Amino acid sequence: MNDAKRSILLIIAAITVFGGVSCWRDRSKIVEINGLVSKDNLAQKYRAEGKYEEALKLNVEATEGFKKNFGIRHPDTLASMGNLANTYYSMGKVTEALTIQEEVLAVSKQVLGERNYDTISSMNSLAVTYTAMGKNEEALKLLEVVVKDFKERLGEDNGTTLKSRNNLAETYAALGRYADALKIHEEVLTARKKILGDRHISTLVTKLNVAGIYMEMDRKQEALKRLEEVVPILKEVLGAKHPDTLTSMNNLAEAYARVGRNAESMKLGETVLATRIEVLGELNPDTLASMNNLASTYFTLKSYTKAIVLYEKTVAGLEKTLGKDHPHTLSARKSLELCRNNMVSGK
Repeated sequence: MNDAKRSILLIIAAITVFGGVSCWRDRSKIVEINGLVSKDNLAQKYRAEGKYEEALKLNVEATEGFKKNFGIRHPDTLASMGNLANTYYSMGKVTEALTIQEEVLAVSKQVLGERNYDTISSMNSLAVTYTAMGKNEEALKLLEVVVKDFKERLGEDNGTTLKSRNNLAETYAALGRYADALKIHEEVLTARKKILGDRHISTLVTKLNVAGIYMEMDRKQEALKRLEEVVPILKEVLGAKHPDTLTSMNNLAEAYARVGRNAESMKLGETVLATRIEVLGELNPDTLASMNNLASTYFTLKSYTKAIVLYEKTVAGLEKTLGKDHPHTLSARKSLELCRNNMVSGK
């Protein structure tokens, strides 16, 4: 729903909620509701710019305002709650995001119906969070429904459809189905190039996704070439501290490590980690990924003391954010133990 239409519908809703035609005399309520819409919209802008704390403050205020005026079962309250969950997700607070998203989906099914567009969109957001938490089968089940619906409803090359297909590809990758993931990512990339052009952010992010699958498929040089092409463009378009730019730099550092260019990997990895701690905080999933990658590079270079310090921070952070039994946590803990053993044995 576009912002202008949403504002009009909310004014109509305000007239209904606050007493019919007489509500027109209560200008303060209409002003308040329009203010909530503006807060939600500005929060989404801040989130896109990587200004997560500013976005979160506005999202919380907007959501509480919608709940107070309309109740939790109103479509616009549900939309505002979804926006709040998306901000929590972007900040790496996946547990908070999950709690809200599961509630939004359950209520949306009751109030709007299972085939309603907003219900399907809620499924899409929840599936992304499931993937982030390692609940890949649950994510896949939702995304297969989402992609089929969006293709039928919006068309193959619609932007929303392409985003959902990207999410499906990421879930395939998490399940080790790299060929399936690559096929979708390449189709999405072709469509985005045609519709948006080579330098659009969505196109560049899709190139990063393709490079990531190349890396998993051991097509290292292709991945490296793609990343070295994308990183400088993202720095130019978004700036060196934007989360998407940092993701591209992190991936490039990992690619350098995979091809044995460890000194370059270490230098770039140190830059990315310091910037992510500054911008995102130590417990953000992207920050923890950078910690893990840099620790791995230190390990390869036999800088065991540095590696152990970072692995310990990574494990502690993953246990706190994802839990002790999450696959990422288990993998980091295994790397930490191996590093400690090598240090003791002098390998």
